[in-house]
Amino acid sequence: MTRYLSPTKVLALALVPVVAGIYLYVFKDLSAVVGGDVPSYVNLDPSRPVAYGAFLNAALKLGFGLDAIPLIQAAFLLGCLWATACAWTACTGQFLLALAWQGLTVANVLLVQSSVYILPDTVSAALIMLALASWIGIAARYSRTRLCVLLLVCGIAGLVRPTNLILLVVTGGLLLCLPGLIGRERLIGLGAATTVSLLTLVASPAFYFYRYGSAATSSPAARGLLQKTLFTGWPPDETAARCGGEVIGTATRDVVKYLEAAPPLERSVLEDKYSNYLRFSVIIPELQVKFDLKSEGEINSLIACYVFARFKQDPIHFGGRFARDYLRLGLYLVFIDAQQRAQYETFVAANPPPQPAASVRLGDQISEGLSRAGMILPLGVRPDEATGLFDPPLARATLPLLLLRVFQALALAISAVALVQFLLEIVRLTRTTSDMVMVWSALILQLNTIATAAFEVPLPRYMTPLWPLSVAIVVLAGWMAMPLARAALRRSGSEAARSGLTLQPR
Repeated sequence: MTRYLSPTKVLALALVPVVAGIYLYVFKDLSAVVGGDVPSYVNLDPSRPVAYGAFLNAALKLGFGLDAIPLIQAAFLLGCLWATACAWTACTGQFLLALAWQGLTVANVLLVQSSVYILPDTVSAALIMLALASWIGIAARYSRTRLCVLLLVCGIAGLVRPTNLILLVVTGGLLLCLPGLIGRERLIGLGAATTVSLLTLVASPAFYFYRYGSAATSSPAARGLLQKTLFTGWPPDETAARCGGEVIGTATRDVVKYLEAAPPLERSVLEDKYSNYLRFSVIIPELQVKFDLKSEGEINSLIACYVFARFKQDPIHFGGRFARDYLRLGLYLVFIDAQQRAQYETFVAANPPPQPAASVRLGDQISEGLSRAGMILPLGVRPDEATGLFDPPLARATLPLLLLRVFQALALAISAVALVQFLLEIVRLTRTTSDMVMVWSALILQLNTIATAAFEVPLPRYMTPLWPLSVAIVVLAGWMAMPLARAALRRSGSEAARSGLTLQPR
């Protein structure tokens, strides 16, 4: 314990995670949801960073089934929530601030509920929280031990999800601006961050070389970028044709014509509906057959070739898609309320969408992938295809959805202002711990959102791991604004008193 963190505060900070865990266990369905990505993680496919696949395989080796993964992930997430709040209190003494951060973090139930999906989102969110705790410790009192802990957490996070490499980049850069460090320590910190970044980049290829005798890896980003080309009518192009353009054009032709006549809301929802189906059940299986592709690496290379050809044709299209996806991700515009759901249902009923024939069902893909790992789909696990292709998405309650969007918009706006102010005063070395935590969180939130909007499909699950940083930004801004508000109140009180004295009769 420290002078700021007493046993009573430790127990108080455990209250929110315990209540959240009880709520999840009692009121929510904890059966695991298995999507099309799971076999590639379980089979340690070179198209994936190694850490999450290693986590799943370690759990399976220890005797846990896929049905136990949600509980493990939820426990890890809530444990990191508690540990981060304790570290925040121990390093800064801001107990009420840490408690408020905890409550607002779990108030977004999407974060805790994400643990039922066998995807790296929950683990990524937990590691981001641990990185936040480690950075708070460094900003409060730098030490090489704390730096090693932070870099270790950030490196593991980068092996869980590639966009988490931004944690290492931001940490290395901000060490140069950390108050109280001599020049030698700044260079050591930057060198250590650079070294860990390089080790993180080569760790997956090194593992796959050891396992398969080849260091060849590929990024699934090509499949995310493919989605940004699917719903546009493209003119003929020889390079695109050589890279599967004919297959992709045939699969999407009727869909593009249909969506061109759809209103904006219905078009956005249908694009999300079509995205996975077209890519994984229609286009990729047909490309595999036509081009005799044997691995995900070969598939991703071909798709990257096609996307690059389309980018050369119309880079402005990709810029527009990026801006749209940034707003949809950053403001949770992917969600709809009951009124929008009814509007979507009415449109689809009156205008049935076309459905290209699927070459492979998602459930068959999952079963085949798991069978290669010597597994079968357990009874307690549900494939992520429970609804029909064009069934309306879940309607969110209007007021909570509005509050979520307003809160996230506030976090993005505050982070942008904080970054502009930081850049204008970058040489100032008198920043407080709260200043440095704010800038670190703001940089990671903005850069991660930008990277996701640029390379991925705009799904809310990509923003969920960043929610703890959004909350940290807003609560820190409120905390730092309180002295200004008190000073403004004192000034207005003094002015009122002076004006009262002036108006008194003589």
